Order: sequence, then C-alpha cells, then structure tokens
Amino acid sequence: MTRLNLTLAVLAGFTATTINSSCYANHDVSIKDGFGEEISVKKDNLGQKKTVVKDRLGDNFEQKTSSFGTKETQVNVLGNTLQRKEGWFGSSDLEATSIFGDKIISKKDKLGRRKVTVDLSGISAVLNSLFADKAPESSATPNTGSPSQSPQASNDSPTNSSEPMQKSP
Repeated sequence: MTRLNLTLAVLAGFTATTINSSCYANHDVSIKDGFGEEISVKKDNLGQKKTVVKDRLGDNFEQKTSSFGTKETQVNVLGNTLQRKEGWFGSSDLEATSIFGDKIISKKDKLGRRKVTVDLSGISAVLNSLFADKAPESSATPNTGSPSQSPQASNDSPTNSSEPMQKSP
C-alpha cells in the first residue's frame, strides 16, 4: 500500500509540474507603474519571445527572438538608437543613429563579408555652425602695419630674425 501511495504521489507531482509548465508556455507578463515605466514579456506557443522595457522619458529596450533562431535587439536612449539583427547562418546587421542625424550601418552577409557605411553629416554640420562665428573675417592681409609696407618688411619680430634683440637707449 505504501508503494502504491508513493507511486501516486510521484505521478501527481509529475502531472502538476507538466500542467504548470504548459500553462506558462505561452504567457504575457506586463508590469507598469504609475510614473510611465513599463516592462512586458510576451511569449507564444511557437517559441517567439518579445521583451520590452520602457521608461517615462521615451527610452526603450526591445528584444525579439523567433523560433527559427533569429534575434533582433533595439535600444533607444534620448533619441540615439541602436538596432541589431542576427539571422540564420551568421548573418548580422547593425545600425546606429545619433540625435544629430549621424548613421553607421554594418551588414554581414552569409559568406562572412561585412559592409560598413558611416555618415557623419549631422555632427559635422553642428560643428561647422559652432565654429563659423569664431572664424577670422578676412585673412587676405596678415600684417597690421601700414598698407605701403610689404608683408616681409613688417616681420621684424625677433622670432623671425637671426639677430639677437637689442635694447634701445
């Protein structure tokens, strides 16, 4: 009788764990607070899983996996984004954009060759606009002497001459 009770207890425990795991095989968990932060995990029967983490500033992290082994990750922080995709047979794509409009794209095909494209037009435009005010107005006449003097005659500084500097009485 004790052997039968032990067998029934093991069978009941095994059945309970299988029922619980099958109930949680496709689940959606979503956690939100009152301040705009959110975490959600969604998983279906085919093995696809999506995880999303968001905050009140609009920053987010998102990761998707499929049943065939492809993985996609996207991160967005203060307008800067990073997106990564991994596919079958080692192919991968990486794309990053900045808040200024700069973009870096890297793609790896199935044969292992990688193509990288970099576009830094956004930050260069910002730097040009910052330093445009500090540029000299006119660089045509380098000397500040009278117009009748030639530029070579006005260079009488001791750094340009080979003679030592003498004191005047």
